[in-house]
Amino acid sequence: LSLSAVIAGKVFCVHGGLSPSIQNLDQIRTIDRKQEVPHDGPMCDLLWSDPEDSIGWGVSPRGAGYLFGSDVVKVSYLLLMLFFVSELYSCMTTI
Repeated sequence: LSLSAVIAGKVFCVHGGLSPSIQNLDQIRTIDRKQEVPHDGPMCDLLWSDPEDSIGWGVSPRGAGYLFGSDVVKVSYLLLMLFFVSELYSCMTTI
């Protein structure tokens, strides 16, 4: 199962959100996906992190992943060299 996808080299799609442990797409590619989702770490973060109207990284109330603010998204644009970060579940709720 895919953890994320890049569309047309510009749109980063992920179920949950970003991870403070991931600085580039190669780090996502090297995650062992043939395992149960751990309670912490990059795989968990990609699946369970959530955007927040705040600045920086925060503790997620769900106990898995992180909360991340708009400043984190802007930095991630540069780190991942993408122009737009999209979350699958956010898109689905607007349809």
